[in-house]
Amino acid sequence: MHTQILCYTDSMKYSNSILRSSLLIVIFFTIDSLVGQTTTSSPYSRYGIGNLNQQQFNVNVGYGGAGIALRSERFANIINPASLSSLKFIAFEVAAKTSLYGISSDGQSASSTNAFLNHLSLSMPINDKWGLSFGLLPISSIGYKYSYFEENPIVNTLQYDYVGSGGLNEIYLANGIEVVKGLSLGFKGSFVFGAIEEETKIFLLDQTNAFNTSDRSRNNISDVKFDFGAQYYKELNDDYTATVGITYGFGSDLNGSKTQLVRSFIGNPDQLERFLDTTNFIRNEKNNLELPSNIGLGFSLEKKEKWIAEINYTNSDWSNVTPIGNEGYADSQTLTGAMRFLPNKNAYADYFKLITYSFGARYTNTYLEVNGQQLNEVGINFGLTLPFRKSISSVTIGAEALRRGKDKDGLLQEDFLNIHLGITFNDRWFIKRKYD
Repeated sequence: MHTQILCYTDSMKYSNSILRSSLLIVIFFTIDSLVGQTTTSSPYSRYGIGNLNQQQFNVNVGYGGAGIALRSERFANIINPASLSSLKFIAFEVAAKTSLYGISSDGQSASSTNAFLNHLSLSMPINDKWGLSFGLLPISSIGYKYSYFEENPIVNTLQYDYVGSGGLNEIYLANGIEVVKGLSLGFKGSFVFGAIEEETKIFLLDQTNAFNTSDRSRNNISDVKFDFGAQYYKELNDDYTATVGITYGFGSDLNGSKTQLVRSFIGNPDQLERFLDTTNFIRNEKNNLELPSNIGLGFSLEKKEKWIAEINYTNSDWSNVTPIGNEGYADSQTLTGAMRFLPNKNAYADYFKLITYSFGARYTNTYLEVNGQQLNEVGINFGLTLPFRKSISSVTIGAEALRRGKDKDGLLQEDFLNIHLGITFNDRWFIKRKYD
């Protein structure tokens, strides 16, 4: 008979204490902040369901949003829920973003800054082959405010003011299970919720005491959607491992209810409006919102404890979704390439060798067609994962430079510099001393 005792280091006790004492406070604070925040200032977010957010966690930062064929013992990778089967540690993480935004068109430019919380998650291994994760993250964001002028032969000059805010979020529960050696399957169920608020004002600038128009609407969304994933990894030899992954998101017809109020008013753009009459009022009208099906493929090659390289391709079937408004939808494709240089876990005397370095690049044909042209995006990424001293927890810092659209042919060019700051607390919970 012998005794086996599993011990914690002082640093693991310290991180465990921080995690347990702050978990509930951070959860409530983050949920409230995520749901009510403004995350973009893009005029393009007026179309469709807004700007789509990459569903990347801290492990994907600097990795270009790749992750279909990525597995990790310490980080949750929700891009492919099948990867959760590789978890060996509890992973509680929260992340914030700052987006530096610039827009240019016809020689004019403007800029803005938005800072917001990005996601919250708690992930854990149930056993050696089963991992679970749940959390909250954004799907899309809407935030715009701009004006447009039009010359009319009857009323001379018209001014259109457009204002919008809101977006969609999801609370998810995901599982990943290794069903046979090397093959893992994953499933994610999400409760999607959010609201889209929009207002259009039309001013007759050259008419005295003209009756202007205000059209304000709010669309509340709440429903469920489901995603599936699979991964297969194979050890090629003692040093190299290859992984292939596939993801599939089922198309969803989300339940919504729309309230719309159209009124006439007197007042110039720089004056307080005096509302006169209600010309149309719709209350809680059923107004479903469609999300497309999507498929993703990924391949990675890893040299153990040295580096991992990955390539991803995704396609979203937006052309079969009924557009909102007059804009068009097109199938969206994204091609991503990424690489991570893994730390030397034994280099305790050289901290820089403990840092994980990530690089990535992606090209996207977005789902929006504006003025008959499909918008494109191109981005490059860089990230660092900085471990705590004498601990397996870490801080992740990342940057993404992204360009969308172009300053010609009646379009706008948008440039983003997105700064990501995330923290991941890792620990081993539920482990008790064993005697045999």
